[in-house]
Amino acid sequence: MTSRAPKRPLESPKGPPNKIPRLGSLGVQDTPIFLAQDEEIQEIFSTVPVPFAIKWEVARLGKEHYDRIRSELAAYIDMSNYGAFAQFEHDQDKSTLLSEKEKAAISPWTELDQEELAFKQDADYGGIGNNSAFPDWYGGKVDLRGTLQKNMSIKLEMCTLGPSNKAKRRFGSKSFIRIKIPDNLRFHQNTDFVSFFKHPFVFWGSVFRAFYAKDDSVFLYLTNETYENGAFKKHPERLPLYSFVEWANPPELNKNQKACKWSSRMALILSNSVPGPRLLQPNISTIPDIISISDSKEESNMTDGCGVANLALQKVIRDQIGLQEIPTAFQCRVAGGKGMLLLDRNWLCNSPSLSLRNPSQIKIQYIRATEAMDPSHLTLDLLRFAQVKTPGRLSAEVIINLEYNGVPAQHFVDLSKQAMTDLVTSLTTWEGKDAMFNLWRSVERTECVVSARRSRESVTDGRLKGFMDLKEDDMKDDENADNDKTDQHSSAWWPDPVSGCPSSLAETVMTVLDAGFMPQGCPYLMDKLKQVLKYQINHLMNKFRFEIEQSATAFAVPDIYGVLGPDEIHFKSSRREFLTPDGHYDLIIGDVLITRSPCKVPSDVKAVSHPDLSGLVDVVVCSVTGPRRLLDYLGTGDYDGDRVTVIWDQVLVKPYENANDEFSLPPAGLDDCFELQDEMVSDILNNSRRSDRTDRLQNYLLGSLRTPSIVGEMSSCHDRAVYYEGYGHPEAHKLAYVTTTVLDGAKSGHKIKADVQKTYKTKYDKEECPLRWKEERKVDQRDKQQFVSHSNRVVHLRKRPKELGPFIMDTIQETTLKDGREWLLKAEKEFFRTSSIKPDEDLLEPYKYVKRVADERQDANYLSDLELIAKHVRSVYRKYSQKKGTSFSNKHIVHRQDDLRSCSKEFASFPKPEDLKTIMDNATIARLRASYAYHFDVFEREPERSVRWSRFPWDMALRELCAIKVRALGPWKASTQSFYERFKLAKNW
Repeated sequence: MTSRAPKRPLESPKGPPNKIPRLGSLGVQDTPIFLAQDEEIQEIFSTVPVPFAIKWEVARLGKEHYDRIRSELAAYIDMSNYGAFAQFEHDQDKSTLLSEKEKAAISPWTELDQEELAFKQDADYGGIGNNSAFPDWYGGKVDLRGTLQKNMSIKLEMCTLGPSNKAKRRFGSKSFIRIKIPDNLRFHQNTDFVSFFKHPFVFWGSVFRAFYAKDDSVFLYLTNETYENGAFKKHPERLPLYSFVEWANPPELNKNQKACKWSSRMALILSNSVPGPRLLQPNISTIPDIISISDSKEESNMTDGCGVANLALQKVIRDQIGLQEIPTAFQCRVAGGKGMLLLDRNWLCNSPSLSLRNPSQIKIQYIRATEAMDPSHLTLDLLRFAQVKTPGRLSAEVIINLEYNGVPAQHFVDLSKQAMTDLVTSLTTWEGKDAMFNLWRSVERTECVVSARRSRESVTDGRLKGFMDLKEDDMKDDENADNDKTDQHSSAWWPDPVSGCPSSLAETVMTVLDAGFMPQGCPYLMDKLKQVLKYQINHLMNKFRFEIEQSATAFAVPDIYGVLGPDEIHFKSSRREFLTPDGHYDLIIGDVLITRSPCKVPSDVKAVSHPDLSGLVDVVVCSVTGPRRLLDYLGTGDYDGDRVTVIWDQVLVKPYENANDEFSLPPAGLDDCFELQDEMVSDILNNSRRSDRTDRLQNYLLGSLRTPSIVGEMSSCHDRAVYYEGYGHPEAHKLAYVTTTVLDGAKSGHKIKADVQKTYKTKYDKEECPLRWKEERKVDQRDKQQFVSHSNRVVHLRKRPKELGPFIMDTIQETTLKDGREWLLKAEKEFFRTSSIKPDEDLLEPYKYVKRVADERQDANYLSDLELIAKHVRSVYRKYSQKKGTSFSNKHIVHRQDDLRSCSKEFASFPKPEDLKTIMDNATIARLRASYAYHFDVFEREPERSVRWSRFPWDMALRELCAIKVRALGPWKASTQSFYERFKLAKNW
């Protein structure tokens, strides 16, 4: 930590604080929106070197704190960001609840110090990677974020580490702020967000402007403008917004594109990526796409989105990224191209080289033929590597399609029953050889705990490494959180650094299990395991994602050697992981089904082996012969990074019948549903002055803010058309293509007509057309009603026509709900009974032994020390009980963690050796404190206890309780937390 700098006087201009600058004759679009503004503080920041960390934190605190902070800023001059932030936290009396590993994973300030140093040495390219002065480092890993509030102000969030992207690496993390628009504003407020985000956003005099919007986020760029005393000025060392746009996607060189398609490609510079090698410009070439022409003269691009790379490049990537093997394929961005690059072992060249498919992979033209390209464009931006995930999963969309095309409904019912049985059996088998090892492994698998641990420590490159955190799907931003809070919170799902208690259920169960506890002898463990089981049963009852053991998912790529016949694929793994009736193999041969998400029409194809393709592993190689590319049939997919699922389970494959080809073609009348926005970039350039171009381009760059909910609306209408009209009904077929066209509308220029949208929305109203399998709880309450009152109107509930027969998802849900409830009752009755469990003598012994010895010796000092420990434990318990009130479980995970951590920190803080007369070391104090907490919980919690045990001792001292148990059982092995978190039980011992 950097030492605090001595205070020295600062000269500041006279005048009232927080004075609003005069706007003079500024136009509406030039009226600034202030992210942080105070003339005095701004003058200080512009004249002396105060670290950016302080600028950001002062802005986050808000104007009500400016008067107090203004006089303290001198203390941070010339400090590093890391040191200044640490001192700032101390000055603001903010005690941290984070572990050191947690800090390292999310704290941005050390990383920002490194980034500033790199840009100081090379102002243009210091952060793009491949920097000899900073080997194995690249910039752009710091996230600056804000959230739009209901009053249309911006609340700045805590700065964190996050994934890097090309734009942040090139211009620095401090040049970008990402603004989130909460759903309650985005979907439910009639606001012209495009006009709002055209305003300049001022942060301590620096001007940010919006350059792109996607989903719920708007991205701001730090321009060459400054705002002082009510006037805009120029900063000579930064680019204006239009010049930044020219770097990202030059309008003049791409003027023959539709403006909507041109604007969508701005997303390429924002893709989460890791820089790979920087290529020589001559080593980036193009090769033509393979085009197939059908009998009807329809063209199909058989290689759409996938180019090739030579072995030399793949070796450099392996060594630079630290991979164990040479990757067969990877998803990337480079030189204005995007998509997959597949290893071509026949390309014999010692210099790292690649070829992009033209035209399918060429998205942005950066230079004219004789010009040199910006080094950032020559750097390979790596997104993902090819890998196989097995087993694959069946989504509801795939199940509906398979059943419609011949797979018996009973098979899916049996599948759901078996999934439920396997789950319950794996989590309730507590007796027999290796029972606890098998239970540990089953619990780990339910939440992919090991992968989740790696994911939370790899916030900057977790996607490239293939880590997956299942909890992320369940994480929601707490939009109702206290907006005035600026303390540093814990990160979701990290263990408590003081008590050692993990946050997730599964990880807690594993931690207690591997300390030697057994569920039948530990009510805390039994309860946690019960919660895991209940969560997983409810997940099966509601999510409808069943694992198919004989299936796998991987990237799809084209057959670059042209050896596969029509309707053939080649699928080989780098490991023997494909389960078949005869064992595990690395190659699939025979009839298979192939599908992708979103699923429209799975295809029945044949998997074959070919020697020319033997080196292409961990990808699904698809034929380039035949009238159309295979992924055309799978929801109009392509090869730029689409994953497909291959199923070789013959119970599914044999009864399946391929759907009619007409379902893979757009229906008649589709074009009549849309208006075509066909303005070209050239129209904007030719019909506007340079000074006006930015404003007109922003209309497209921010265009997604105008219609945020249409994709979801049309997808919902399609789901209801399938349910009430039938899967093969022309209306359902048409809505499937309406949905995909709307989804692609930002690039294609197709905008759904207002009357068409209104017609579909009215016809398939959510209240009138409920989906039983999706909205079971709502429908149960009105099952026998024909009408229901909603929003001051009477709604007629539509019924699924009897002639359509039972809907497959209704059938599955009825089965899973029935089985799930029965299993929960059975598990509660037969397995999770804590009333007969006796107190754990191993945990009681440390306190009982010392108390017994003290009583026998009549040692007043020893007894007073024990009473001091006991008094402290009881005091913390009272505070703990208050925090664990009825609303505790409704809090966001981060705030629940913070409450528990504040208690555990107080629990572990007292007494110290100097507070005691006989006990002279912290380890003994910790052991006695934990043991007494357990003793108190078992014997002394009257009268407020309603059950025989609580979570209190475990939430306060789980690590110490586990240590007591391990020592009692013996033999044992000490391990650091870092080593432990990488342990995983072998499948076969």
